[in-house]
Amino acid sequence: MGRKVHTPHFIVLSVVEPMYPTRLGVTVSRKVGNAVVRNRLKRLIKEFFRNNYKGLATNSSLSIIAKRGAGKLDQLSVNQELVFLLQHRDRQ
Repeated sequence: MGRKVHTPHFIVLSVVEPMYPTRLGVTVSRKVGNAVVRNRLKRLIKEFFRNNYKGLATNSSLSIIAKRGAGKLDQLSVNQELVFLLQHRDRQ
């Protein structure tokens, strides 16, 4: 069974799947901004995943969906929101 956690700029869906290694999916729609903004946000999210890969639950699939306004965030803000999301996800 999966879990869903919200913040003002992201939704994180997580599912534990024993058959697969920990993996990440990123969805950034056109509502967030133009192609430059969307690609920048994807890079920031992937960088967070690379830096925090070891701290994530093993065999979990994460899907991070960006909401409107997420394109204005910098790396520090993205990290703070996603760390909160991952901590909240682990408590449920």
